[in-house]
Amino acid sequence: MRKLLKTLPVLALMAIGFAACTDLCRDIDCTNGTCAEGICTCSDGYEKDGGNKCASLQSFYVGTHAINKTCAVGSTATDSITIDSMAGKKILIKGVETGIDIEAEVTSQTSFTIPEQYINGDTIEAFTGTATSSKISFTYKRKNGSLQTSCTISTK
Repeated sequence: MRKLLKTLPVLALMAIGFAACTDLCRDIDCTNGTCAEGICTCSDGYEKDGGNKCASLQSFYVGTHAINKTCAVGSTATDSITIDSMAGKKILIKGVETGIDIEAEVTSQTSFTIPEQYINGDTIEAFTGTATSSKISFTYKRKNGSLQTSCTISTK
């Protein structure tokens, strides 16, 4: 009995030691991030995808989207846009208007910025867009000399 009482503290310390050595990241694949204590921390340009994996910021936007488009002056019949991934955090929004594709930089799952750009002699002013899990929306202004139009695009 004395032997048992002497070994109990040793066994308790061993159990605590084994519990402390458990690798909480052993079965976690962060891909594009690092794991610490069972939690992924994503690398720059990546965010958690709803689970514990790191997805590229562009992946939340990429695809073909049906849209509603409203313009202050005139309107181009566009019923969808396609968003492609580019280098870094950039995306290309295709089909905004006939012959007008706009480059943007994704800042998070819920926002992106469009720098001022020049396309076919027109100026597209800088703006910010937003996104939710089911909708992407942005307003852009296109200028050509004294002519200016403003349009709002929202995915359906």
